[in-house]
Amino acid sequence: MTRAFPNWDQRAFPIPEGIRDFPTGGNPFPTPMDLLLVNTDGFIFRADILTAYTDAGVTNVTADGDLVQQVNDLTINAHNFSQGTSANRPLWISPLGLFFDGSNDRMTTLYNGLAAAGTFAARCTPSGLAGTDTLMGNASGLNRRWLSITSGRLSMGIGDLGSDTFQDSGDTDLQSLTINVFAVWSGGNAQLYLNDALVGSSAYGGTVDVRSVYLGARHSGVSQDNFFPGDIIAALAVSRAISAVEVTSLSAYWDTL
Repeated sequence: MTRAFPNWDQRAFPIPEGIRDFPTGGNPFPTPMDLLLVNTDGFIFRADILTAYTDAGVTNVTADGDLVQQVNDLTINAHNFSQGTSANRPLWISPLGLFFDGSNDRMTTLYNGLAAAGTFAARCTPSGLAGTDTLMGNASGLNRRWLSITSGRLSMGIGDLGSDTFQDSGDTDLQSLTINVFAVWSGGNAQLYLNDALVGSSAYGGTVDVRSVYLGARHSGVSQDNFFPGDIIAALAVSRAISAVEVTSLSAYWDTL
C-alpha cells in the first residue's frame, strides 16, 4: 500500500484528517481534492509566500504590493503563471492573492485544455468593473472560452455563445463582493455557478478555442483584452466538466481561505 497523490500539492488542499494509505492509482480524496488526479490536465493557482515570486522563480514575495513575475502551479502539471513585463504585473496581497489593475495586468500560462469539456473556476473580489472583465480565458474571433463578469453579473463565453447573452440569470451586482465563480462546459451544454448556486445553463455550438489561457484578461491571438479589475484569490482550471457536487465542495473549501 502506498500513497497515491500524483497531481497534488498539500498547500492547495491539505489531505483530510484520518486519511492514511491507499492503493497506487486509487482516489483517496473526497471532493474537492479529486479534481486534478491522475491523467487530468489543469492548474491550481494560489499566490502565497511559497508560490509567488518577484522574479523568475527565485525570490519569493515578502510584502503587500510586491510586483509578481511568477506564480507556480500547485500541481505537477507545471502550468506556472508568468508576466515578463514589469508594467503588466499584478500586485501581491498577503496572505494570498493578487490585485489586477484592470488596465493591463495579466499573467500567462501554458495551459491549453480541451475544447470538448472543461472547467474554469475562481475566488475573487472584483472592483471597478466596467463592461466585460475576464477572470481567465481565451478566444479566436467568435471561438470563445472564458469566465467573466459583464455589467456586474457573472458571464461566460463558450463556442458561439457570448458573455453578452450568457449571464447570471439573477440581478446581483457582484461589485466588491468576494465570490466563488465557475464556468463548466461539456457536450454542447454550459453552466454558470455563483458560489454553489447554478445561475445559468445554455446550449452552445461553434468552435471552442484552445489557445493558452490568461489569468486576469482574455487571450485573443497576439493581443489581450477585457482586463479584470480586483483581487484573484484562487483559481482552478481542469480539462473536464466538474459536477454540481464538486462545485459545492470547492466553493465551501474556498470560503475557508
